Amino acid sequence: QMTGEANSLSRDPRRNAGFLLTGDSNLVHLDAQLFYQVDDPVAYMVATAHVQPALQRLFIASAIATIGRRDLDSTLVARPEMAARASEAASRERLRADLVAAVNHRLAALTTAGAGLGVHVSRVDLVPQIPGGAKSAFDNVLVVSQNAQTAIANAQTTAQQIASDAASKKNKITTGAAATAQE
Repeated sequence: QMTGEANSLSRDPRRNAGFLLTGDSNLVHLDAQLFYQVDDPVAYMVATAHVQPALQRLFIASAIATIGRRDLDSTLVARPEMAARASEAASRERLRADLVAAVNHRLAALTTAGAGLGVHVSRVDLVPQIPGGAKSAFDNVLVVSQNAQTAIANAQTTAQQIASDAASKKNKITTGAAATAQE
């Protein structure tokens, strides 16, 4: 299991366990639990003391590579308007499958090199989240964005009303001028 003590960044990078950078330069805290099965009992017994730390290192390397290729929305539900999209939900589900495949690929490389652990990962449970301080800033950006969209909609409505009034006045002036010209 890969967990951090708290969801806050430390000046000491070694204490920032579980924090990853997404491909679109967002920071995500990832709490994960690996489930594995023994497929080579002899190799497992030889490597028993090393299985947990090795799996943790393999998972971290796989998570860095996998999360680094994805944007924030394909890693976790960050924006409500994106959460409803089926493609985004499928992408987040693919994240778990990709992590399993990446760890198993690294395990296979160890086995090929003669240092196999005798296990394969069958499932990865993830709890990704935005760090505490970043979450409030992110929420503030969402509120400001929604307020800006509301202001834009109001401005467009006002502009349409002004354009409609101007067109009406233009038509009255044109009609009045044409009537005066005929007289």
